[in-house]
Amino acid sequence: SGIYTEYVKVWIDWDKDEEFDEAGEYYELGSGSDATLSMNITVPVSAALGSTRMRVVERYSHYPTPCENSTYGEVEDYTVNVVSSGPEWLTLDGGSSVNGAIPGGSPDDVIIVGFDSTDLEDGIYSANITITCNDPDEPSIIIPVTLNVSGQLATPVNVQIQIVSNNVELSWDEVSGATIYHIFYSTQPYTGFIELNTSVTNSYDHIGGTAGSMLFYYITAE
Repeated sequence: SGIYTEYVKVWIDWDKDEEFDEAGEYYELGSGSDATLSMNITVPVSAALGSTRMRVVERYSHYPTPCENSTYGEVEDYTVNVVSSGPEWLTLDGGSSVNGAIPGGSPDDVIIVGFDSTDLEDGIYSANITITCNDPDEPSIIIPVTLNVSGQLATPVNVQIQIVSNNVELSWDEVSGATIYHIFYSTQPYTGFIELNTSVTNSYDHIGGTAGSMLFYYITAE
């Protein structure tokens, strides 16, 4: 502080091997006197999940090393918990991660695992759920999960539009396996679509659809 220039460096043991001398595990926050230093740090894709050590070292006159004796400076160690954001199709209690504690002698905790196939192509999707705890004999458990998406309905094609009086008559090719069709419309070609109605057949009459404006339509199958 004051007239003395201090240099600050941070180490994070991303691979949890208890070493700080590896590339990609240290960051120079900068230097200054009476200054607040900050930096945005991106977690590497290869980072091990769970708790690991972060060391912050401040030293007078030049950048420090992670393990050194210094007359002028300060060393602080912190615990960083690395969690996975997870794929969008998988949720744990409605989110991407769960934190909590189970008191001794209490019943097992229940975590609800959710799957969402919205907008996913047909295929097999895999991920791992990692559970970490303070058990020294089994600090982490990896549970593989798989989502099999199949039988997605095709998009209705060959949409035909006919104007009859003030009505719009819509028809399209039948989609195999569909039990209902959703009809959407808008006054704009790419935005502002709202659901007009549903139809159990591959046709629909929009009564009064031509009154006063140009309309755009699209159809989905379910």
